[in-house]
Amino acid sequence: MKPLRALLAVLAAVVAALAAAAALALAPPFQSWAAHRYLAARPGWGLAVGRVSVGPAAAYAAGLRLERSGAVLTAPAVRVDLPVADALWKRELPIRRLAASGWTLDLTHFEEAGTAPPALLPPRSRGPVPAAAAAHVSVPATIALFDGFFHKLRLPADCELDALELEGDVILPPAAGAPPARVHLELSGGGLAAGREGRFVYRLSLAPPAAGAPIGSLSAEGVLAAAMDTPRTFSRLEAGIDASAQGGKLAAPAKLTARVAAARTGADESFSVALAGTEKQLLALQAGYAGSTHLLAGSWKLDLSDGDLAPFALGAPLPSFAASGEGRFDADATLSAVRVDGRLGLTADRLGVLRPALAAVGPVGLTADFDLSHRDGEVSVARLAASVAGGQPVARIDALQPFALNVHSGELKVADPARDLVGIELQGLPAAWTGPLWPGLTPTAGALRGRLVASARNGGLSLRSDGPLTLDGLYASRAGHPVAAGLDLTASLTADYAPAGWQVSLSRGAASRGSAPLLSFQGRAGRLAGAAQPVAAAGEFHLHLPDLAAATGGAAPARGDLSGDFTARIGGVSAVQARLEISDLAADAAAEPWSLIAVELRADQQADGRWKIAAPLAFARAGRKSDLTLQGTLAASAGGTVLEGQLAGAKVVLGDVSALGALEALRGATAAGTDAPAAAGPFWGLLRGRLTLALKEVDGGRAVWNDVGGTVRLEPAALSLSALQGRLATGGDFSGGLSLAYDPAAPRAYALQAELAASDFDYGAFSRARDPSRVPVIEGRFKISGRLHAAAAQPLGLLDALQGDLQLSSKGGIFRALRADVADALRQSPALLSEAIGSVTSLFGLRDDKGAEAKGVIDKQGQAVVALAERLRELPYDQINVAARRGPDLNIEITSFSLIAPEVRLSGAGRITHEEGVGILDQPFAFDGQLGARGRLGELMGGLGLLGSDKDDLGYTRMGEAFHLGGSLGAIDASSWRDQLLKSALHKAAGGVLDKLLGK
Repeated sequence: MKPLRALLAVLAAVVAALAAAAALALAPPFQSWAAHRYLAARPGWGLAVGRVSVGPAAAYAAGLRLERSGAVLTAPAVRVDLPVADALWKRELPIRRLAASGWTLDLTHFEEAGTAPPALLPPRSRGPVPAAAAAHVSVPATIALFDGFFHKLRLPADCELDALELEGDVILPPAAGAPPARVHLELSGGGLAAGREGRFVYRLSLAPPAAGAPIGSLSAEGVLAAAMDTPRTFSRLEAGIDASAQGGKLAAPAKLTARVAAARTGADESFSVALAGTEKQLLALQAGYAGSTHLLAGSWKLDLSDGDLAPFALGAPLPSFAASGEGRFDADATLSAVRVDGRLGLTADRLGVLRPALAAVGPVGLTADFDLSHRDGEVSVARLAASVAGGQPVARIDALQPFALNVHSGELKVADPARDLVGIELQGLPAAWTGPLWPGLTPTAGALRGRLVASARNGGLSLRSDGPLTLDGLYASRAGHPVAAGLDLTASLTADYAPAGWQVSLSRGAASRGSAPLLSFQGRAGRLAGAAQPVAAAGEFHLHLPDLAAATGGAAPARGDLSGDFTARIGGVSAVQARLEISDLAADAAAEPWSLIAVELRADQQADGRWKIAAPLAFARAGRKSDLTLQGTLAASAGGTVLEGQLAGAKVVLGDVSALGALEALRGATAAGTDAPAAAGPFWGLLRGRLTLALKEVDGGRAVWNDVGGTVRLEPAALSLSALQGRLATGGDFSGGLSLAYDPAAPRAYALQAELAASDFDYGAFSRARDPSRVPVIEGRFKISGRLHAAAAQPLGLLDALQGDLQLSSKGGIFRALRADVADALRQSPALLSEAIGSVTSLFGLRDDKGAEAKGVIDKQGQAVVALAERLRELPYDQINVAARRGPDLNIEITSFSLIAPEVRLSGAGRITHEEGVGILDQPFAFDGQLGARGRLGELMGGLGLLGSDKDDLGYTRMGEAFHLGGSLGAIDASSWRDQLLKSALHKAAGGVLDKLLGK
């Protein structure tokens, strides 16, 4: 008995454990914990639940939240009454009752979050698909695209639905400028099972809209019916809705009724769609599918306008339209054979609500009568007549005979190859309608006219213009600025398509304004058949710049002609070659013209997608020639075009290369002047990357530079030039760098920071090269350093706005600021004084020996003055140091000047006053200084009474008065200094003469 008791005890324990486990499994806390754990491991489902309770006859979920493609469903509670064991083990869903209330479906962000989560989609294959599997997948997709509807509507389990009770709200996406609409839904019914028809009644009501809404109330009700012939299949489906809107801005209540039905009888199926308004039938669609022949056939009829739908659009804007027509269609199960015929009439307006670019179209009407079919890749046109009109006739297309085109082989079949196939009459296509085809341009006037004819040729299709196509009176603008004003364009078009390939060409193209010809052009493009064949294109043009600039509203040069040509191969190994040439270009009648500006571009695409480019540029003007060559690579990136390359040249004359700025002005970018607001974006646009400079000789007009090098870096809002170096042809090595920042929000969009350094700068040679007729004020080699900055609305204004500090120093040379004109004046003074003394002696009857003695004093003093002038004519110095600053007023303040020579020391400060349009060396100059002397020069100046009694720290005796220099740096005016010396010297001489005359 004891073993039996032990066995019973074990069995009892097992039963108790199972009972405990079952009790635990049926406990809502455990079920909720398990559900949370399961869903947490699958975040891609977008499903969350608060509490779960599953029993033998019912399942319950609270706090349900499901998010999919931006739509969010939240439900406080969902209850399903069904035998849970049958659902789990027998694949049966005999639902006795499904109920949910208080739920909300938020569609305000529907489809903003993307497509369905990948975790809910079938996994993608990561390897090759077996042939058998591929065949299994492809057969239904290619052979039976439509082989009936009902057999695909097969449920995965046996289903019944005795009762359904749903009540909640749907929040719809808002219309422009309106709050989201909230629709309340009630759905109830049941009785769905095999051999029975289930019926479900629903009601929709729109929440009271805000004041001023287009409607006051919107409600709808209807019936959903479904009949099942087996627990998993349906034999009939039907849906109906009766909607009504009233109040608000509606003049009268509006009604909309819709019925959709589908039924299956054996292998055959029938479909119908009906839409009706208050007073008329809006849409009728009838179709039938024959299971024996796998053919779908039906008819359609349409009489619909925006007024029929607007009351039910929940405030969403609709274009104004009215469409009417009727016809028939048929297709096979694979949709490889489709035929549609009928007639259609359509008028529309306010198309801008669909796409802003369509706002320019205005009212438009379309009529069409057609009989079109497609079978096994062959499109057949049995009948086609269509016309488009706006305020007046726009275009018409007519099929002139039946034809068929194989879209795979390109073969064209016609009844009579000698006859034309299609005629297209362009009666006045408004240029404004073509706006979406021209990014950045807004055409506002002009109409395209002409006739195009399509015909069969070489087994393909040929389209040609019957006479020239014309675009009359074209007006267009870019960002509000006119770029075309009253232009007339003409061209002849030919397009050929055949199994061997296609080609399009424009010939005899011309643009004119009134009777003035502006532009001539021609071009062609084509591609041979085959997946790897490139598109080849070529063209050429010639235009007269003054007339074209005037016609487009840009700055007009006095004269100049622009011509060019190009060839291109796009696809495979792409390549572009182009030539652009401007001849006899002059900004105004008095300006010296550029005899030639030429650019040749060669670009070849590399295997990595980058373009290798070479672009030689040539400039010729008044017998001078400049050459530049840009070489490197271009690559597209998310932030713009990336350039890596070099800009090199044997000789560059900056004044001639400035023609590039003139061309920019023609585009209107700088026509308003350097103080005009900056354009959108920096002048280097979307260009990024790095460019090295290697210029052998740069002629700046007043200076020639050799071996100029550096590195230019381009960023979205910054340009920098680093490691800049060069050597002046007259002597001097320069180096430095700069950074240019762009900020469109700043009052002046461009901000420049620069550093400059120079060594061994030969000012004397520089000055002689600038003006050989003038003797340099200073002969010496200088060291220069400085920091500069500027801000301007346009790049061309930065030079004039430069500010900052400069320091200059020299360790030896010759100083000529106190030069020959001072000595010449001193030479004339003794003779004048001698004549005056002679007159005084005769007048007072003094002895001749007294007069002779006085004249001797004057002659001696004059000799001292002349000797002083000669020593000051060219003054050798040991060192010069200068500090200067240019401030916001653009005047240059010489804050400190110091010169030390063996016998002279100079110091002082001065100013160069800014004058618009005048070079720095020619701007007004003023300097006030102190002079000290020693040695022989000091004795001469002391003997003339020019020196005081004070000595500086180096032992130089200072002059009693400051001296002044004027004029300009290029031509210093020392007349004040000369007069000062003359006055002091004559005063000393006069004192000595009087002493002699009075016998002292």
